[in-house]
Amino acid sequence: MKKIFTLIAVAAMAISANAQEISLSGLETTDFTYAAEDFSTGTYEVKIHDSDTEKTTVSVFNYIKVDKNNWSPLALTGKNVEFHYKNKDVKDNFYQLWPLCLNVNGKDSRIVIKNAKAGDVITLKAASKGSTASVFVATENCTADANNPADAGAKETDPANFTEFKFTATAAGDVTIQETKGGFNLASITITSNGGGEGKDPTTPKTWDFTTTTAESFGTGWTEDSSTSGRYTYGTAIPADTYKDLGEIGFAYGAGISVGRTGGSLAANAIRVDVGKQMQLNASNGIYKITGLAKNDVVKIRFASASSTDENDRTFTITNGNKTTIIAPKDQSVVEEEITVAADGDLVLQQNKGINVKAITINAALPTGIDNVIAAPAKEAKSNAIYNLAGQKVSEDYKGVVIKDGKKYMQK
Repeated sequence: MKKIFTLIAVAAMAISANAQEISLSGLETTDFTYAAEDFSTGTYEVKIHDSDTEKTTVSVFNYIKVDKNNWSPLALTGKNVEFHYKNKDVKDNFYQLWPLCLNVNGKDSRIVIKNAKAGDVITLKAASKGSTASVFVATENCTADANNPADAGAKETDPANFTEFKFTATAAGDVTIQETKGGFNLASITITSNGGGEGKDPTTPKTWDFTTTTAESFGTGWTEDSSTSGRYTYGTAIPADTYKDLGEIGFAYGAGISVGRTGGSLAANAIRVDVGKQMQLNASNGIYKITGLAKNDVVKIRFASASSTDENDRTFTITNGNKTTIIAPKDQSVVEEEITVAADGDLVLQQNKGINVKAITINAALPTGIDNVIAAPAKEAKSNAIYNLAGQKVSEDYKGVVIKDGKKYMQK
């Protein structure tokens, strides 16, 4: 006898004051956000249930990136859930949008819950997709419930018979759960807040002022650049999509900010600090990550383009903030931006090219002082730009004390 199913178009609904169930039935490819270079879409004919002869045509995502080093995200639009995959081969029909569940057609894929709060409980309602039983493991920022079954058992396509797997977030931030054996069917994800949905308390104010750093700030692994006086660099590469706290890599002054790069490693000597001036990640797609923030925390940043010859402005792309992009003007003028954190979790600033960061604060004013206006390091081409003591760009006709190439002059 054929089983009757109903297509559910709604992707999520609240099931209590402090829990959210995200249903994965009745979805279309238009319900997801993804990079065109990572996935293509299509259709595929499958049986609705093993016991049925009836088939249905479902929408699918094909994995086309052919990249075994970087995770490709497929995000459920408007929800804090992403599915990640990487492989050295093309994978057709990898994600299949079945009427009652999402079918993930291969092992070693990840489920990522964005911006979880410490203590949140994530429940997966899942089943094996084939002859190999699915196994779910806690990978990042979570622990598996001691009562979880060892695996998802035999192949199952009816959500009424799916198994529940529970994981608890160990800290505020992203939670990653990985299936390690054979792919799976996923009917829903439920996120239950241990804090009743109130969120974290505001973060204690903190300031990182890179214009006041000293040579004593640097530990093992840092060396002074012989060609640029006062510049220190970190000599070990950081692998792609890996983030290291500055304190963890021997720069105690910056502890609390993690750095890394997406799409490639952060090469040796790419992390630069000009003593008493600024910090710089000398890489495209370099990332600054401030972890464990609370919703409505205010992060302020003072920065400038690291190039005096670039024909275009440089940018930071923001994740989990009220702004999506902030700009470092091509004339190297120093700018200040204020970002309000959108949800408990991490604030990510991803640069498209090198940017000099002067200071960052959480729930505090940016430090004052004329030393916050710094010209490019000596090894780079000098700028003819002139600034007043407030850091504003002025013309040759301006009268008074000005700053040019990092030095003060009296202009009459």
